[in-house]
Amino acid sequence: MLLAGSHRRVVRRGLSVVASSLALLLATAASRLPALVSHPFNIDESYYSAGAVELLSGGVFFRDVVDHKPPGIYWLYALIYRLAGAFNITAVHVALVVVVALTAYFVGRAAQEFFGTRAARWAAMLYVASSVVGPPNDFQAANSELFVNLPLVIAFWLAARGWVRGRISPTSAFGMGLALGLAVLIRPQAAWTALPVAVVFIRRGASLRALACAALGGALPTLSCLGWMWHSDVLLEAQGSLAYAAYYSNCLPLEVKLANGVLKTLLFVAIDVGLLLPIATLLVRWRQRDGVWKHGAGCLLAAWLLGNCLAVAMGGRFYPHYFIALLPPLAVMAAAQLASSSWKVQTA
Repeated sequence: MLLAGSHRRVVRRGLSVVASSLALLLATAASRLPALVSHPFNIDESYYSAGAVELLSGGVFFRDVVDHKPPGIYWLYALIYRLAGAFNITAVHVALVVVVALTAYFVGRAAQEFFGTRAARWAAMLYVASSVVGPPNDFQAANSELFVNLPLVIAFWLAARGWVRGRISPTSAFGMGLALGLAVLIRPQAAWTALPVAVVFIRRGASLRALACAALGGALPTLSCLGWMWHSDVLLEAQGSLAYAAYYSNCLPLEVKLANGVLKTLLFVAIDVGLLLPIATLLVRWRQRDGVWKHGAGCLLAAWLLGNCLAVAMGGRFYPHYFIALLPPLAVMAAAQLASSSWKVQTA
């Protein structure tokens, strides 16, 4: 009888996870329906598409396709076009729906580590909703920011899990490093997400073996890319691309960077005020006696948010789609407050 009851609970839990995942995927698809029935949303999609088709035709990145970005986003487009046909932008948008839904799932898992199942549901849905609230050419487009959020959120979830469990296993450390390494191949600014990971390693006294595994995981994508560049004989061309990237990041005058930062941050605040208000309430009510925050959530989420803010500020352009990097930590923080409030309403 005990075994039968346990089996039924496992089946019910599994069915609940499947139903929740399907609901999350459907909600993501519904929120991104305009992208599924449209042409490219912005010029970046056209750049990536043209570069990806050139790569599929035998071209080599850094020689035949040049950008200040690493090749990761072009390789993703090329993979999709190899499977679905060249310039099939609808297939790219379908892939983006899956990526956003997976990112939302892991945003929920990160929230669950600190705040429980109710907050996990809130966080996942908040990420899905906030990822489309903004100018359509920035938030509906298959830009690198939405793709890179998936490995970054996975890295943070593994860090949060290690914090809650009190230890960092070598396997989790390798996973964190690998996720960050893959993210950097899409957007170099992703390296700032190493900040909360470093906090976990320092505060939890990670072993030398775990540190070595994290370093190996982080270096593996870069070393693989360097090996490919050496094999393709494009190391000199890659140096030229890096020089261009450095110029692109530093060519704006300081006053222009400051103006962009102020004006576009105000635009983001106006657009996502519904996400920011619960966070403001949470911070106002923050107390040291709140055990969850006292023992790590506040520290890690603040480090995550700070790292992503630095990533947004790099280069001083502050394009609206850059702010997509802030959505995962903000969704988790807002979910903590909304889940707490909804619980109080239901139990009042």
